[in-house]
This record gives sequence, C-alpha cells and structure tokens, in this order.
Amino acid sequence: MREFVLKAEFEVKEGAPEILINAGLREGAAVLRDEPGCRVFDIVVSGEGDQKGFFYEVFDDEVAREKHRESPHLVEFRSAIEALTIEWEVTYFWRIT
Repeated sequence: MREFVLKAEFEVKEGAPEILINAGLREGAAVLRDEPGCRVFDIVVSGEGDQKGFFYEVFDDEVAREKHRESPHLVEFRSAIEALTIEWEVTYFWRIT
C-alpha cells in the first residue's frame, strides 16, 4: 500500500522560529499520540536562523490525512502559528518505498 505524504514548507518572521518549532513539537506529539493513521511527523529547518523549513508527515492513506485535517489540535496549531508565518505551502505526495 502506498502511503500519503504531506510536505508543508514554511518561512516565519524573524524571531519566530522557536515559537513555531515548539508549537510544531506539541502538534507532532498530539498527532502521533491521537492519530493511529499518522506514521511520521518530522520538522526540518534550514539551520540559517531556522526561519525556513518544512513539516514532513506520512499517513496510511488519504482517509487518515482527512481525519488529521479535522482534528482539534490542528485547528489550535494553525491559529497559534498564523501570525508567525510569512509563507506557507503544502504539497501532497504518494510514498512508494
């Protein structure tokens, strides 16, 4: 079975990376704890002030991804980071291996 992958690239305002990363760590813990259809939740940063990076999430399938979209903790996460982001782009993939 092919897994559904979400890559959410971000750029945050100066001084905001730590806030975003901490919010992301809380979100990742909630996702992995509460959503059995999510296999991977990684946060990757550029290392240059950590203002650019991406979230990499792997789900069993699109149904698991939809459940994630509707989760209360995702709504809370989005509202927590909305004012911090300059750019946000989400791309979807299918993981083959």
